[in-house]
Order: sequence, then C-alpha cells, then structure tokens
Amino acid sequence: MIQKYQNKISGGALTIKNSKKLNCLDFLYNLDIMRLDLLNFNIIPKLHSQTILQISIFNSFILSFEEIQIDNLEALGIYNHQNLKQTQPLKLKINQFTKLKELYIQGWAVDLQPLSQITRLTTLKLEWCQLDDANSIRPLTNLVELSINYNKSIDISSVQHLTKLSKLSLMQSGLINIDILCPLQNLRQLNISWNSIVYIQPLIKLKNLSSLDATNNKILDMHIERHPNFSRFNFNNQQQPTKKEVNFANKMRNIHSPTSSLKQICKKLSQLKQRNIIFRQSITQLLQAYSHNQFLVQTLTIFQRINVLEDNICQ
Repeated sequence: MIQKYQNKISGGALTIKNSKKLNCLDFLYNLDIMRLDLLNFNIIPKLHSQTILQISIFNSFILSFEEIQIDNLEALGIYNHQNLKQTQPLKLKINQFTKLKELYIQGWAVDLQPLSQITRLTTLKLEWCQLDDANSIRPLTNLVELSINYNKSIDISSVQHLTKLSKLSLMQSGLINIDILCPLQNLRQLNISWNSIVYIQPLIKLKNLSSLDATNNKILDMHIERHPNFSRFNFNNQQQPTKKEVNFANKMRNIHSPTSSLKQICKKLSQLKQRNIIFRQSITQLLQAYSHNQFLVQTLTIFQRINVLEDNICQ
C-alpha cells in the first residue's frame, strides 16, 4: 500500500498506524519525518536513509532497531510503550545514530551504557525507564536539556558534570539532597517536584535559575523565594513537617553544611554513641568538626550546657 504512493512522498512526513506487518521501508528516499504508531511487530524492517531527520514511535512493541541505518537522524522518540512491564532494554547500536542530537524514551527499560557514546546529544529525556543509576550519562557534556523523571530512586551524582545544562527535570526520582546541583551555573529551569527534599538553600548559588518547580516535597527553608532572578516558582503541596523540624530549620536555614538537619545531627550522635562515647563527648566532637559554623556552635553549646540527652533531641 505504501509503495503505491512512494513517488508522492518527497521531503515530507509519513505516518504509519495500526500496522501488523511492514516488509520494507527502504524506498522512502526523500522522507524527512517518520511517525510509527500502534505497530504490532518487534523489529522495524530494513530502513536505510540519508534524508530522514526525525523518527517518533508511539504505543508499539518494537524492541530492535538493528536494521535501521539512518546516517543523518537528529531526533528519535520512543513513547508510551503499551507493555510497561517490559524489562528487556532497547537494542540500540551507536553507529546507527552518530549524529543524534535529541533522544526521548518513555516507558522502556534502558541500558544507558551505549548512550554514553552519543556525545552530540543536546536533549535527553528518560521517563519511566526503571533507572537507578545515571552515571553513564557523564560523558554527555553537550546536554542542554535533561529529564530523568519517574524512576523512584536514582543516583544523579554524574549530573554535576553536565555544566551546559539550562533545563533539568528530576520529578519523582527519590531525591533527598540537591547539593550536587550547585555546579550547574547555566541552569535556568529546574523541576524537582514529587521528591523528599527538605533543604533547597543550595539553589541560591544558581545565579541564572529563573524557574523552579518544587511541589510535593518536604521543604522547610522557603527563603529560596527571595532568589533575585526568580520569575516563576511553585512550592505547593508540601508535606507537613513536625514542629521540631520547623523550629530546627528556622535556626539552621543559614548553615551551608551537609549536616544541616536535625535528623542528620542525630544520626551522627547515634554513630558516636555506638562507639561507647558518652553524649557530652559526642557534642565536643561535633563542635570541633563544625567550628567554622558559628550558629551551629552556639546551638550545640546550648545542648551541651543543659546536658540534653540524645533520645530527647531525636524524638
């Protein structure tokens, strides 16, 4: 059926939908954009092209792209896989996509290791991809836009090396701490919604940040709203913290330290207690470790003077 119209498809777009079989796509010499929707087969048939720049695949069962050789492909999108329980990763060959600049994958298990070699990528979006480690994207230093959403819990430590990023989305990725984002000085838009983030004070260091979505977190330090360049921010639907958490956050909001929460202080005290060090000695060690932090020193000194027991502090 497609071959009947092959002479009419030139320099344009082609949509193939609800198909159970495709024998060959090799004749589409002048096509720019291809959209495949609801395809009921696993392997795209042989397709070699010098002209196709963009392919979008929706709601299909395709697992392999091994027969594709598109030398100038710049954008590839694979969306809304019908069988979201599919755990077999996509089969992508690096030499197939040497000029790829934009990659969108949604609802697939993905092996990120091959992607680390597509260094021309400027846009990468991975959603519902069952990721727990994003270290393989560290070489992608040309990325300007990155989305790693809906992955439950993921190590994002490599993101700090992607200093060209201007737009970053980390929705529902199990984040607690965002200090790692401080090196991203070109960042303009940030979405950290639906996580468990308590302190966002480090974002003050991002001088170019103008848009922040931090809805549905546990944020206590709301002074980020005073960021001089903010034109748009959203802190709706924060989970209600305890009274002690609020009081402690009010005292500690100006402390730029990895140990800036009551929970973390108590964790250190518990670790020291396990070594059979009494509470006062624990306080002394913390005072020595954070002697550069005047407000924290004052607070710990008060604890020391009134001999507050660890159990009472951490309740």
